[in-house]
Amino acid sequence: MLFEGGLVLICVPIMAWWLQVGWMAALAYEAGLIALFVVYTYLFTWAFDALFGLPQSAR
Repeated sequence: MLFEGGLVLICVPIMAWWLQVGWMAALAYEAGLIALFVVYTYLFTWAFDALFGLPQSAR
């Protein structure tokens, strides 16, 4: 949780400056990116396990 919080603290000001938007808009964009990465990670892991099966250590 500390790692993600640090990334948010670093990325929100950069995103606000780069996109020339307000702090709340940049925070909303960051929340959208975080949600996108959570969904992508879940779907990638599910698809990988469906294609290649679970490893022996997980069975």
